[in-house]
Amino acid sequence: MNSAKICRMAEAHPIQRSVNIGQALKDTLLQALAQGRLVLGVMSSAKLLEVNPESVMVCILPASVPSHDVTFHIQQTLVEAFCVEHGIPILKICDSEKLALTLAEKQDSANNNSDKQEDGEKDLTCVLVQNPEVRSSADQFVIEFCEMIFLPHPRIELPV
Repeated sequence: MNSAKICRMAEAHPIQRSVNIGQALKDTLLQALAQGRLVLGVMSSAKLLEVNPESVMVCILPASVPSHDVTFHIQQTLVEAFCVEHGIPILKICDSEKLALTLAEKQDSANNNSDKQEDGEKDLTCVLVQNPEVRSSADQFVIEFCEMIFLPHPRIELPV
């Protein structure tokens, strides 16, 4: 996507011009987490995709795949293929650690650090954001971005 299209999209959108896709995606993730609209991990994602793929707004995958983990690579390939087949936009995150920090920070503040994760660390090998009842401006920005992109799966840099 050329920069002129991105600028026109930002100008026409109610979110301030300084917001980029990384910030809009971060806002969408935080809103979805607060509203219980996130599905984390390949297995949980596969279950939702099998039953209700139309409920998924966007699929978020890590951009870097560990070269030594063939299982991870196969899982990612299958999730991508399923999403493409069902018209679910895919965004790839450049830094999975920023995603983990963003979600952990929000979760900690919501729980006041009192609850521990039952399964230890969150599985961020696949994150599905389900459609909201009412789209926020960040949700709309992400959806419009996905509709306008020409790259198969753009890599998004989340702000810290």
